[in-house]
Amino acid sequence: RTLPIKEPVEQVRPPLVWLVGAHGGAGVTFLTHSLAFAGDCKEMWPDVAEQDISPCAVVVARESTSGLDAAEQALRQWHTDPELENINLIGLVLVAEASGKKRARELSAWSESVAALAPSTFRVAWIPEWTHMRTNELPAWWPGDAVPEKKKKYESDVPATVAELGEHLMTAALAALTEQEEEQ
Repeated sequence: RTLPIKEPVEQVRPPLVWLVGAHGGAGVTFLTHSLAFAGDCKEMWPDVAEQDISPCAVVVARESTSGLDAAEQALRQWHTDPELENINLIGLVLVAEASGKKRARELSAWSESVAALAPSTFRVAWIPEWTHMRTNELPAWWPGDAVPEKKKKYESDVPATVAELGEHLMTAALAALTEQEEEQ
């Protein structure tokens, strides 16, 4: 299965990084609400042909068998589809499927194999509070916000795993855009 290209839509704020869901339930909607600079592409690639549309994107998938299947397909599509040559893929975001620190050995090896198809890989740990929260209840992380301590109980702060992802994505996107400007 290949992901279609998303038609541009009017946005209140143009996103710096597009979150591309490799499959439904990957966590794109929750991550978009929690990362103030990110845009939700659903299960589509952004149409970066439009001026003022950021070319930076990440593929988001659950770290499960079906999630890794979908991520692998999306990453292979990015590598081979000439329509996607203007998309600056920052990497792959793997969202934990469940709580627990250990992944099955087979899943771990496969995860690393799929991650090798992306320029970089970011992991978001399991966030139990997200299982009973609505997206409009999620706090947003903004560039410059502090990263909460990992041991701190999640209340009104963005979880540390999401804030760390935000910092990584901001840094990578700004570096990619700076490099792109220098090449022009």
